[in-house]
Amino acid sequence: MDKIMSFLTAEFFLNSRPNGGKAVLFRTLFITAYLYLLAIGLKSYSSEGSTFSFSWNEFLAEVNDTIPWLGAIFGATYAALYTRFSSQWSYLAGLYNQQIQAALTLDKAALKGENFAIWQAAFIEDAVCMHLATKVGFSNAILSMLKEYKTRRILEEDEHFGKLRVAEIERALEAAVRKQL
Repeated sequence: MDKIMSFLTAEFFLNSRPNGGKAVLFRTLFITAYLYLLAIGLKSYSSEGSTFSFSWNEFLAEVNDTIPWLGAIFGATYAALYTRFSSQWSYLAGLYNQQIQAALTLDKAALKGENFAIWQAAFIEDAVCMHLATKVGFSNAILSMLKEYKTRRILEEDEHFGKLRVAEIERALEAAVRKQL
């Protein structure tokens, strides 16, 4: 079921790019296309006297009659996806700012302690899960967090990450940072 929902929400676009404006646009176009075609199909085949045979003329007539639907589906989908992205960005930026604020007020022992490392690991996990880790503004910060032994160890021992995934994430972050230069 997760794979179906992932496909229907076009999350596969997030495998090759971080979450953001372009990803939201591509996902919106994909979702709009199949929802619009589904809506046209339902309208066409639920009308009185319809048959289960495809006709380009009928299809074009349906498109002509339902063009406003396309705009409504696109607008609603874009708004939903962009709102989600914006909310995730705000959450992650706020969490990062809290960590920076705490780092400015903590002594060195607390800063190098297990609790702060757990907090950083949780930040990294959230950034990766939201497909924001390689975005400008986060990638450098996360890369430097991964260089901290305790933070890295926590992620490598986590059942969702592990050593291979941490190394993979680190390579993606390094590539993103190089791309930003």
